[in-house]
Amino acid sequence: MTRHVSDVDDAVSLLQEKDMVTFSADGTPVGAYPFTMETREHVVRVNGHQVHAMCALDALAVSPMFAVDTQVDSRCRVTGEPVCVKQSLTTILNPDETRDIHFGIIWGAESTDSCVADSLCMEMMFLRDAETAREWRQSDPNNREIFTLQEAVEFGDRFFTPLLH
Repeated sequence: MTRHVSDVDDAVSLLQEKDMVTFSADGTPVGAYPFTMETREHVVRVNGHQVHAMCALDALAVSPMFAVDTQVDSRCRVTGEPVCVKQSLTTILNPDETRDIHFGIIWGAESTDSCVADSLCMEMMFLRDAETAREWRQSDPNNREIFTLQEAVEFGDRFFTPLLH
């Protein structure tokens, strides 16, 4: 970071203000989008390493952001069934296994009392199939939205990749 900014403390403060980095209650850094050192349900395997993503959308954004192949291991939030998405940029490499997986978000989860990583991110999830997704959405249609897996991959790419340039 010191190669890119003249005042690291100011840069970190700005990133924290914009919810791009997260800290524990005692001020220890625990995450920088899309990654967290906290154990979360979304594990990304990349370059022989295993890391946690803050949310399902972040997990899907890693491959296009860093131009690396990834494997996202997670679970359906409703059924608990495993989800495995293999990616190369925005291409899903295991379409037969992921054909019906959906992405869900509870928009009303965002809170002004906490950072997005601890509010909205906790309510971005994978859903096993279209029927599970529809039923999940029906319980709160004003706050819940569903996307196909490919739509979520493209959304993650459009949101996060420009942050690196």
